[in-house]
Amino acid sequence: KKRDIWTAEIIRKALDSCTDSKLYIAMNLAFACSMRIGEILGLTWSNVHIEDEDIVMDDAYIYIDKELVRASKRAIEMISKRDIYHIFPPLFANTSTRVILKKPKTKKSNRVLYMTKPLKEELLA
Repeated sequence: KKRDIWTAEIIRKALDSCTDSKLYIAMNLAFACSMRIGEILGLTWSNVHIEDEDIVMDDAYIYIDKELVRASKRAIEMISKRDIYHIFPPLFANTSTRVILKKPKTKKSNRVLYMTKPLKEELLA
């Protein structure tokens, strides 16, 4: 089914209604940078280039090179070990899946995303 695209008004209303600071940042990343959920969850500070000189040059960016996903044990066995950064321990015994931090599926998914000024300010805060 084709998904409806949110208008700027709906996005603003969603952001204005959000009271959780971490969720607010995640929503901002999704809207402003078109990031996927797994990319947002896999984001680390090493991916965020927001130094003073980056801001002065209006060149602050995020480099996407990993994602957080839930994968079956079988799928994990099929993924090259060099493509997996970390396998998180399960929260419950006898689960058939694990949460992993890994390289994106395709090389094209590795990309640079430039940030808007409001997003830079939110991340700095």
